[in-house]
Amino acid sequence: MTNYKETAEQIIDGLGYDFTNFTLEDFCEFLGQKRGRSIFFLPSEMTAEVDAFWITSREQPFEYIFFDAHVPRFHQVHLQLHELVHIILGHKTQEFDPKYAWLLKEQIRQNKPITLADFPFGSVKRSEVGDPQKEAWVELVTHTLYKRINQFSDLQTLDLKPQNSMLRTILKVID
Repeated sequence: MTNYKETAEQIIDGLGYDFTNFTLEDFCEFLGQKRGRSIFFLPSEMTAEVDAFWITSREQPFEYIFFDAHVPRFHQVHLQLHELVHIILGHKTQEFDPKYAWLLKEQIRQNKPITLADFPFGSVKRSEVGDPQKEAWVELVTHTLYKRINQFSDLQTLDLKPQNSMLRTILKVID
């Protein structure tokens, strides 16, 4: 049987990031430099089926992570880290057509949440997100990332205690 926890630890170790003074902004900058692509978080109006998703620009070195602006801050951070783990794992995502970038910029300029229905690609459906095993694996790596942040960060900004029942459930789905 594969040791998923150990594999997740190796993935986090392989990043080469110093977690002692973790901030989400610094971590995104680090990942962006490693990939040669800037990462932007965009608070959004989300549908009931989706609470976050990530898209990539076809022509620019940009990654956009949309997340539900109406959930508690702790949940927003979880959503952001979850989508970052998709990027870390090299998963594929939908491409953003840059000809609609003006709409995105205008909503950001006005400090308005993104209304996904405004975009021609339409809202993302849960069935398009991916298979349950991939999502379970992302959750396990996200959990490992939380543990690493709490273990090494002086700030202790994301105080999460291991939830063994959640991990057992995730491991069942992966196996």
